[in-house]
Amino acid sequence: MAGAVFPRFSLHEAKKGMTHKAIIIQEMKSLLCFIMQV
Repeated sequence: MAGAVFPRFSLHEAKKGMTHKAIIIQEMKSLLCFIMQV
């Protein structure tokens, strides 16, 4: 795995994954609000 060679990069990837998940949650929330309004 690249994470073993570049721990800093793997940490960055993990952070990016977390923010990506947060963005997805935000999108789902806004979509839910939109459905509620309709």
